[in-house]
Formats: sequence, C-alpha cells, structure tokens
Amino acid sequence: GGGIIGFLLYYLNYLYLAFNIIKYRNQEVKETVIVLALMVALILVDYGAVTYYGKETYFYFMVFYILVEKLKESQKELNEYGGEL
Repeated sequence: GGGIIGFLLYYLNYLYLAFNIIKYRNQEVKETVIVLALMVALILVDYGAVTYYGKETYFYFMVFYILVEKLKESQKELNEYGGEL
C-alpha cells in the first residue's frame, strides 16, 4: 500500500529497535529476550500476512519502544554511577 517508502519506514522501525535492544543487551532487564523473540515472531508472521494496518502491530511497537527507552535510562544511570547500582 505504501510502496518502497512505506516498506522502508515500516521495517526500519524493526531495525532501529533491534539495533538498540542488542546495543543495550547487557542491562539487567529481563524483558529483553521476550521482546526480541516477539519481534522475530512478528517479522515471520509479516512474511505470510502483512500486518501494516493491524492495531495490535502498533501496540507491539509501543511496547518495544518503551523497552528501548527503559534500556537507555538504565544505561544512563549506570554511566552516572560508574556501573554500580
């Protein structure tokens, strides 16, 4: 529906999220593995039936972005306190 621009905008979200989750994977956030597994599952499901327009897709994106922000805040706290919390 969106052509190459829509395709790139949609799947660049996955790349951005995966990159940040992998970048901050050393944090003590237990949800990281679950979110990565869910992202892989959603990409595999998108291969068979594209879910661009599904409301649940954007709910999952919201959860993924909240996790990334949580990881960034955790990293910032570690940097401020010298790695000791």
